[in-house]
Amino acid sequence: MEPHSDTAVLDDTDRGPAVKSDRRCLVVTSGRADASPLKGVIEELEKLCPVVVRISAEEQSQMYNSVWNYLCEDDTDIMVLLGDRTETLIAAAAAAHFRIPIAHIHGGESTYGAMDDSMRHAISKLSHLHFVANMPFHDVLLQMGERNIWVTGAPGIDNLVPYMEMERKPEKYFVCTYHPETLGDDSQLINLIDALREHRDHAVFWTGVNTDPGSQVVHDTIMAGDVGIIVDWTLDEYLTHCRYAAAVIGNSSSGIIEAPYLEVPTVNIGQRQEGRPMGRSIYQPRGIKGIHETICEALLHDTAGYRYDRLYGEPGASKKIAGIIANQDLTDILRKPWPI
Repeated sequence: MEPHSDTAVLDDTDRGPAVKSDRRCLVVTSGRADASPLKGVIEELEKLCPVVVRISAEEQSQMYNSVWNYLCEDDTDIMVLLGDRTETLIAAAAAAHFRIPIAHIHGGESTYGAMDDSMRHAISKLSHLHFVANMPFHDVLLQMGERNIWVTGAPGIDNLVPYMEMERKPEKYFVCTYHPETLGDDSQLINLIDALREHRDHAVFWTGVNTDPGSQVVHDTIMAGDVGIIVDWTLDEYLTHCRYAAAVIGNSSSGIIEAPYLEVPTVNIGQRQEGRPMGRSIYQPRGIKGIHETICEALLHDTAGYRYDRLYGEPGASKKIAGIIANQDLTDILRKPWPI
């Protein structure tokens, strides 16, 4: 099958049996937003490749030094990256210098309200194998001149399987995640806190803020708002709490991609995720309708019998991605001509 064809959707017959190889894969994660979706990919790669190295760092300078030093000292056949973080772009630039092919996961997407959008497309142009969540993302990369594109679905969905099997019984709490609007302002955060005060019968759990510019202001605003508590959950704790939450609220991609699979409604705040495909369980304040009214609407989603749309593939992406990374022919793959 030609990976860049119009039918680049992988199923079990496309993939074939997994084959072990001696390819040396370096999986680079910033240890934040990309770590959880890469979990299944790393596990599947470890079944196929003799060595998989993961480098985690908290600061951008540390990421650069860690990747650079590793590439100086060890042989690497391919680097595996996910997403759109600045740290990920730094790793991609290092790979380009060392002439290491890059396998990139979650390219072709759009988030017009965040600077991550530019980072993601820049990483795609530096990459050589592309794994996307659906056909629209495939088409974006095709328009960008990219080839070697596979529609595998989002690998983070694999993490959800045990939680999808739990019986959903919504409880009286919200899981809230709010990150800086890096291409806008965060005035909606105050409105969100005010709206949450209208739902005193629901507990509020705030997950940690990322390290984007403005993150300290967001953190301080949440603390000053004095609504709910900030938690430091493991992945298991986070997914369990999301499964039983009355709603997921904020501006994280998790509310758009993963929440529908957990059958929990999402209230999406602001413009950070604008551009992503959103199913019918994603509620957004529009016009004169405020956040409080939108939360009330989301809370009726289940009782109204509305659907949860799955727009980012089905479980199994991690195995598909790992099989291709371990076995795809990389001969002359660094040459990337494209029309201007």
